[in-house]
Amino acid sequence: MARVLMPDDVENGFIPTDYSFNLVANEIRHRLDGQPGVFSVIQIGSTKRGDSNCVSDADVVVVYSGMRGSTFYILKRLCNYASSLAVPLEFIPLDHTFATQGAHFWTPSFTLHVKWAEENGGLICGQSITDDITPRIERKNEGLDYAISKLQKILKKMTLLLVMNEKERFGLFTEVVQVPMFLARKVVWDAGVKLSLDSKAKVVDAYLKVVSAEEAALFKELGKLSAYYRALVESRPEAEYYRAKIEEKIGEAGLEKLVRYLEVTIKNILWRME
Repeated sequence: MARVLMPDDVENGFIPTDYSFNLVANEIRHRLDGQPGVFSVIQIGSTKRGDSNCVSDADVVVVYSGMRGSTFYILKRLCNYASSLAVPLEFIPLDHTFATQGAHFWTPSFTLHVKWAEENGGLICGQSITDDITPRIERKNEGLDYAISKLQKILKKMTLLLVMNEKERFGLFTEVVQVPMFLARKVVWDAGVKLSLDSKAKVVDAYLKVVSAEEAALFKELGKLSAYYRALVESRPEAEYYRAKIEEKIGEAGLEKLVRYLEVTIKNILWRME
């Protein structure tokens, strides 16, 4: 998912590329293939689908059986390696026993997300896992839970904007370019839409067909902010110009739009559930 980069990194061109994403994937395969305790390693998200860009990160599921300290050390070293290439790498660990007994945090839509990745070449090494995963809980409205949780967290953090340092502020601004797509996937899942692949384009198309006109309009507004942000990063502006534009376009104004979007989404989901 997208994230808001720091000004100096953008000015210096310290941003990920397709080449650096591939280097990281190859290093993960080299270091984890055959590693004792590692059952399955699956690359998910935009870097696997092929719709990643310079503001994307790399998400990798690691299903383990008896994870050893040496394996955790390798994961930490891999994150450090990825960081040296400007690639934000996030591992999502899951114990194989817990996976097959339902004692995990994966929602049904996230499990399907991983399954799609696995079926479309995302299995970096190890064995297939998604058919073995037992549902965590009885299916519920993931979109509503996610929207309520995000709204509460964002409103709380917005009250701290004046005392945040720049890294903290930019971390909060990331919500503006990240939350809408996360929420769209969950809303599409809750609506029972069957997708052949969860590419961003397919998710957006399906999402716009199942939500209200007001939700769709706000989603599109936030989408324009994300597109503006990507174009800004790709232009590699000087740090001060980039900093000013992020504060102006993505900052508090973007957060206010996001809050409105979440509020409208919650209201409409509740209405649809009646």
